[in-house]
Amino acid sequence: MKMSFKYKFILSFVTIELFFLIMIATVNFTSIENNTQRFIDQRITALEVLGAKLVATPLSIYDLGTLDNILHGFITLDNIVSAEVLDKDDRVVAFDGLDKEKLSAMEQISESIKIDEYTIGTLNLWLDLTKDYQEIQDNKYKTLLIILTELLVSIIVSFLVGFRLSRNLDLLTQSIKSIGNKFINTVNIPKITSHDEVRELANAMILMQDRVNERSLELKHTNEVLTTNIQILKEYERAVDAGSIVSKGDIEGRITYVNDAFCSIIGYTRDELIGMPHNMLRHPNTPISVFKKMWKEVLSGNIWNGILKNIRKDGSSFYVNITVIPLRDKNSKIVEFLALRYDITELVNSKESLKQMFQTDALTSLGNRFKLLQDIPKTKEPLLAILDIQAFKEINNFYGHKVGDQVLKIFSKKLFDYFDLDNYHIYRLHSDEFAVLTEGNQDEFIQGIKNFQHDIQVNHLTVLEYDINLSLTLGFAFEKSNLIEQATIAHHTARRNNVPYIIYSNVLKVGEEYKNNLLWTSKLKSALKEHRILSFFQPIYNNKTNEIEKYETLVRLQDENGDIISPYFFLDISKRARLYPQITRVVIDRCFEEVAKSTKSFSINLTIEDIVNPDIMAYLYNKLSNISYANRIVFEIVESESINSFDSMEHFIFTIQKFGCQIAIDDFGTGYSNFEYLMKLQADYIKIDGSMIKNIHKNPNAYKVVETIVDFAKKNNMKTIAEYVSTEEVFEIVKALDIDYSQGYFIGEPKHNPIQ
Repeated sequence: MKMSFKYKFILSFVTIELFFLIMIATVNFTSIENNTQRFIDQRITALEVLGAKLVATPLSIYDLGTLDNILHGFITLDNIVSAEVLDKDDRVVAFDGLDKEKLSAMEQISESIKIDEYTIGTLNLWLDLTKDYQEIQDNKYKTLLIILTELLVSIIVSFLVGFRLSRNLDLLTQSIKSIGNKFINTVNIPKITSHDEVRELANAMILMQDRVNERSLELKHTNEVLTTNIQILKEYERAVDAGSIVSKGDIEGRITYVNDAFCSIIGYTRDELIGMPHNMLRHPNTPISVFKKMWKEVLSGNIWNGILKNIRKDGSSFYVNITVIPLRDKNSKIVEFLALRYDITELVNSKESLKQMFQTDALTSLGNRFKLLQDIPKTKEPLLAILDIQAFKEINNFYGHKVGDQVLKIFSKKLFDYFDLDNYHIYRLHSDEFAVLTEGNQDEFIQGIKNFQHDIQVNHLTVLEYDINLSLTLGFAFEKSNLIEQATIAHHTARRNNVPYIIYSNVLKVGEEYKNNLLWTSKLKSALKEHRILSFFQPIYNNKTNEIEKYETLVRLQDENGDIISPYFFLDISKRARLYPQITRVVIDRCFEEVAKSTKSFSINLTIEDIVNPDIMAYLYNKLSNISYANRIVFEIVESESINSFDSMEHFIFTIQKFGCQIAIDDFGTGYSNFEYLMKLQADYIKIDGSMIKNIHKNPNAYKVVETIVDFAKKNNMKTIAEYVSTEEVFEIVKALDIDYSQGYFIGEPKHNPIQ
C-alpha cells in the first residue's frame, strides 16, 4: 500500500526524533555512571592515600591501641563501614566496624603495609556504595521519563505540523506538476492561505504557470506560423531547384552545393564540383573585369544579375542569365552565396542569327541601313556615296513589281561585283537607294563611283525578256560625325536639281531648306496657340478575341484651311524649333482624356528626346499619380538611332511600371539597336515594323524574319503587334503566324475620335 506524504513525513520526523533522543539518553546514562564511578574512584583513591600514610607510619604492629584508633577513624568516613589490619601471616591484628558476615556484599579495598620495602601486613577496607548506585538508577529513571515526555511531545507536534505542511505541500506539488503540463487552468488550483514561505513559493509557482500558459499559447501560434513558413520556403526551394540551375558557394567562392540541372548542363558530377572554385566555369573570352564587378557587388551585400558565357567539361560553351544572391546569418554577416541560372544559349544564338538578319537586306542580301550605322564608327576616315536609280517608280509601274525586284537584284550584284574590294562595303538602304562605304583617297573614290555610274548608263540591264536602261544620281559626303545626313542632303539636292552627283558642302544647308523650316516653324507656333495640334487614334485588333482592344495615339496638325497634315512634314522641324515638348504635352493630355472616357487601352509614342527631358517626365509622372487607370496606358518607345542613354531609358521604364503602365517597342525589326536593348528593357509588346509586314505575302525572307521575331517574343513572354496590315491577305498571314494583334488600314484608319 502506498503511504501518503504526510504519514511519511510524520514517521520520518518521529524516527529522527527518537534516534536523537536515544542518543541523548545513552549519553546521559553514560555520563551519570561515569560521574558516579569517578566520584567513587576519587574517594577510594583518597582512602588508599590515607592507608598508605597509615602503613608508612613507624608504629609497632603490636601497638594495638593505636591501630584501633586509626581503624575507627576510617569507618567514620562516608561509605566505609569496616576496616581491619592483618599481619604478614594474614592474622587479624585489629578490626572495627560491622560483622564480617555482613561484608560479603560490600566493596573491598586492600593495601599492603610495608617498612623499608618489607611487607609486614595488610590493610582491608569495606565500602557501602548502595546509596551511590541507587542515585544512579534514580537519575536513569528521571532521564528516561524526560525522554519519553519529549518523544510524546514530538509526535504530537509532528502530526500537527505534518498535516498542515502536507496540505501546503500537496498544493505546492500540484503547482509544480502543472508546470510540466502544456496547459492547465490555474483557477482550479486552491490558493494556500498560510502565511509562510511555502505559501509564497506555491503562489509563485501558480503565477509562473500563468506566465507559462501565456507563453505556451504564444509559442503555439508562433510555431504554427513558423511551420507554415518553413513549408512555404521548402516549396519555394523545390520550385527554384526544379526551374533553375542552382549552385551555392562559400565566402571564398568554393562550390558547396549544385542541383541536378547544374550537373547536367556543365557535364561534371556533383563529387567533381563540390569544393572547386566557381571560376572553373568561366569562359576565357569573358573579361575578368566582369567578375571583379560581380564580386564587388555581392561582397557589398547587393544582388548581382548579368549574362555570362560559361564553359562545359567537354570545352563547349553556353550562356546563362545568372543572379547571385548573398546570404546572411542572424548577425547580418555574409556566409554564403546562392546563384540561380537560366540557360539562354538558344536565345543568344538566335540573337546572333537575328542580328545577321536585321543587318541584311532580305531582297539583295546586302547590308542594310543599320549595318551601315554599325560600320561607320569602325571606319577611321569614312567616304560615303549614296546612289539611287532614277525613275525607278516608273519601272515598277510599267513592268510590275516582279520585274522591279529583279532589277534591284541584278543591279545590286553589279554594284557588289564592281566594288569587290577588301575596303569597300555595299548596302541597300531602302527601295532603290544604295550606299558605298570605304576609306582612303577621296578623289579615287569619287572617280570610281562615277565610272560605275557611266557603265550603268551605257550598258542596259536584261531582266527576263526586257532590256532596261538605268541612270543613277549620286551624293557624296566625307565628314564622319554627320556622314549619313550629309550624304543624304547631297543626294537629295542632286535629285532636286536633276544633276548626276553632288559632293556635300556647308552651302547646301541654306536656301530653300531654311525657307521651308521657317515656314513650318511659323505654322507650328500658330497651331499650338490656336489648339490645332490634334490627336488621332488608330485601332489595334486582338487576333485572338476578334475585338478592337487598344488604340494608338497619333499626332496631326490641322492647317488654317482645315486640312489634316501628317507629322512627316512638321515633327523633325518641331524638334529643331524646340516646339516638340509642347506637342508631346498636347498628345499626353488628349490620350489621358480618351482613356478616362473609355474601357480600352491607349498607347502614346515617346522618343528618346521625351525620355531625357526632365520637364516632360515630371509632367507625365504628375499626371500618372493623379489617375486610377494607368494600367490601361501603354508607352511606345520609338525606334531611334540615338538611343544611347540606356540608364535614362531603364529609369523611365522602372518608374512608369510602378504606376502600372506597360511598354511597347515600336518599329522592331528595323535595326539591331532595338534587339540589343530588348531583353534589358523587359517590354510588354513588340510592334513589328511595317516595312516587313506590308510585303510579307510576297517576300519569303520578310516572312522568315517575322517568324523569328514572333518565336523570340513568345520565348520572352512578350506580345506581338503587326503594323501596316493593309490587306486581307496580309491579315490572314499575320494570324497564321500567331501574332497577337494587328494594326493598319485594313483594321481601321486613324480617326479624330476613337470608335467606342
